[in-house]
Amino acid sequence: MKNAFMIFPIFFLNIIAWSLLCPFFYGLAQPESFYAIASGHYALFLTGVLENSLLFIPTGIVIAFFVVCVFIMRHGAKKSVAIPVSVFLFVLTVGVLVPLSLMIHQRLFPESAPAEEAGQLAEAGFIRSYEQGKKLLWLKNIEENTAVSNLTIADFSGNETIPRLATFKTAIFDRENRELRTGNKRFPISFFNPDVERKLNPPDFLTSLERDIKAINSEFSASLHKSAAAYIFISGAFFSALASLFFLCVLTDWKLINILLYVSVLRLVYKFFPLFCRGEIHNFLKEFLPDFFSDEMVSALPALIFAVLLSVAGFFFFLPRYKKKNPKGAGA
Repeated sequence: MKNAFMIFPIFFLNIIAWSLLCPFFYGLAQPESFYAIASGHYALFLTGVLENSLLFIPTGIVIAFFVVCVFIMRHGAKKSVAIPVSVFLFVLTVGVLVPLSLMIHQRLFPESAPAEEAGQLAEAGFIRSYEQGKKLLWLKNIEENTAVSNLTIADFSGNETIPRLATFKTAIFDRENRELRTGNKRFPISFFNPDVERKLNPPDFLTSLERDIKAINSEFSASLHKSAAAYIFISGAFFSALASLFFLCVLTDWKLINILLYVSVLRLVYKFFPLFCRGEIHNFLKEFLPDFFSDEMVSALPALIFAVLLSVAGFFFFLPRYKKKNPKGAGA
């Protein structure tokens, strides 16, 4: 009984913790935030953290559900209490927490656009890429950072071993377009120090995960903006698939293997769910379904089928087998 009621604080504390910590460290890894802190613009950094926190709440909820599943797997919980509590949290998530976070974000940050780079001339003395296979370097900022001297352009795009070089004694900095101009030639440049950008570049697996998280959040926002029914189909299907992953926690007798399976399948859900919502897979499914199926119903169907199949397997095969081998519960 006590373990079942512990689900509440574990769930909400994890949402708060992950929705604050992850956006904070994510912000530190962005060049815009790094330069904001370095220049003393702390309010700009904290505003970015707040915006990212609101966007991260759906993912924080996913992590919180995962922690709850691990807690039940390790400590057990009375079924008559744990099931109603879990259903309540599921309804609260789909019906209140996710749409509320999206609406608050839309209210506070109505024009969600990438942060602009600082409109000032970048540091001299660094090799920068401005096009594919083309690099530039200037040695000094002059005329109060409105121009540069000794600009060198290197073109590596050809097949020649030695790059084609062009040098310019001076070049004017166009602040509005963030580019260097020499006569009729223009060279776009970034404000950020390329060494800083390289060190802040996340590994590929984090970049891929970030892209999938943003894609799912985008589907939530678009469906909520369209209608309540569309949102219920999209979010309900996603979180139903998420809820069914609980049965992976009792798939084997080795808890670590169960956790690894859970995380692996969860990553696949994040990977494939956006593909079912848009693009060729979505269009392919729509061709074989009746006309009364809306776009949201088509998008939700694969996730719902997955949730039903895994839940049926869990109730009729995984749980009975687990109880038979662990008659004293999770702690056995």
